[in-house]
Parts: sequence; C-alpha cells; structure tokens
Amino acid sequence: MKVRVRRASVAMGDDTLAPHEKWIDLPADCTHERLVKATSRNYLASIIGGKATWVAWLSDAPDTLQCPIAVLAQQWRSPRVLSPDARRAPGEDYVYFTYLAQRDPLDILDRVLTGRPMID
Repeated sequence: MKVRVRRASVAMGDDTLAPHEKWIDLPADCTHERLVKATSRNYLASIIGGKATWVAWLSDAPDTLQCPIAVLAQQWRSPRVLSPDARRAPGEDYVYFTYLAQRDPLDILDRVLTGRPMID
C-alpha cells in the first residue's frame, strides 16, 4: 500500500523546498511503530541546537490531522509511539508531521496522551 508522507517546514529557508512530500510503499498490515519509523527515517529536518519536536498524525484524507500516533524528538533515539502494536486501518494512507519547534517533547507527549492542546 502506498502512503503519502508530508511534513511541516522548520524555517523560511526550508519553505523554499515545500511541500515536503514523499510516497512510500508499506505492507497493508504495517504497525504504527513500523509506519512512524519508516516514514520519519532520513526525512524529518534537523535543526541547529538539536531539539526539534514533531508529532506524527495518521489520516485517511490529505492534509488533515485525525489521529496522533507518535511524538518524535531530535534528541531521542527513537519515537514514542502511542500504540506501537496497533495496525493501520484500511484507508489510513496519509502521515503528516507537525513541527513544534523546541517544545519539550515530554510535555508534548503528555498533552497528546491526555488530549490537551499542544500549544496554550
């Protein structure tokens, strides 16, 4: 199954390369953990200072944020996947990464898990 992956820009210079989009092939029964690792590897922008924070969203429609599936941080070795063993449902063919600058990734993870807004 083809999955469309997009990410937000991290700076004005990065905007010149937008939209940051790619298509990848993954098995239909791919877990959320494998999906996040496959789509973020060598794709998310790094920033000076080494503390970029991202949230991965799964959706069945382009450019919509429906279901957060992971929080990623440039300083972490691996993403914090919310439901690592969960399988993608049919039709969930889009992954979008929102960029939250240098926000504390543990705070963002807590906000995602508790349903609080990511930004006050």
